[in-house]
Amino acid sequence: MHIRSEINQPAVHTLPTNIDETTNIQDLVAQYLAHEGYVETARDFAKDVQEQRQTLHSGQESSLLDTIDDVNAINRQSMAYHP
Repeated sequence: MHIRSEINQPAVHTLPTNIDETTNIQDLVAQYLAHEGYVETARDFAKDVQEQRQTLHSGQESSLLDTIDDVNAINRQSMAYHP
């Protein structure tokens, strides 16, 4: 029951406060794609987001490309196809 109560009460105070909500969501999407093994999609998404940020002159550095762990994602993807 202790674990379930922790899951039900997310620690939003640990989220970065120096970036906006859109950036947080984009980072979460990129991490999800990479974690689930969609490596190429994650790279394309990160590239698109980075280009949008540059176009908008937001001045924010893109951390999406740094969050994609290709080796682990590829391993998870290959294990999904070959259990």
